[in-house]
Amino acid sequence: METYREMLTSLMDVCLSSIASRTNEVMKVLTIITTLFIPLTFLAGIHGTNFRFMQEIEWRYGYYVLLGAMATITGVMVFYKTVALGRRKGEWTRLHSPLGAGSSPATTAAVTRN
Repeated sequence: METYREMLTSLMDVCLSSIASRTNEVMKVLTIITTLFIPLTFLAGIHGTNFRFMQEIEWRYGYYVLLGAMATITGVMVFYKTVALGRRKGEWTRLHSPLGAGSSPATTAAVTRN
């Protein structure tokens, strides 16, 4: 009886560990997406206000400069994430794989069967 209890406890630990690992990977992806969109939202919020004396609103190319600034900020942030931080081996592919990082097909199959 004690052996079965220990086996069930260890099986539950493996299952919870797998769920926690997958949750961490989802949170990593959501953090990356949020990091990209926060500065863009800030710029759009400032330029969406109805101030009378914003010089770039009256300027003919103000809209295009704002879009260019948003694209530049996004490009710099993506470049920094992928290149300047020295992309770890296989990190980008693990983020977008259906199994998630750190999980092997055998572990995922064992968890989904139970």
